[in-house]
Amino acid sequence: MIQSTIGVQALQNQLYQEVKYLSSKNLSELINFVNYLKYRDGLKTTNKPVRLEGLWEDIHFDVTDEDVRALRQQLTQQTEDKLNALLS
Repeated sequence: MIQSTIGVQALQNQLYQEVKYLSSKNLSELINFVNYLKYRDGLKTTNKPVRLEGLWEDIHFDVTDEDVRALRQQLTQQTEDKLNALLS
């Protein structure tokens, strides 16, 4: 445990030293990449489905996998369009 902590601290120090010399554009890209890594790591955790109770138990949701997939594709396209507009 102590060795891994020392290794992490050394990597954090090395990263800090390298980041100091990046341009603002590259810093922005680095932040985006770090956010992606955090997002990707969050996907690895498995969440159990939540059972609706109380006020929610009588509400029937008619959402299919195809509905969710279509919504995700729409949001992805909108996000890509916004990013492209910002970077243009």
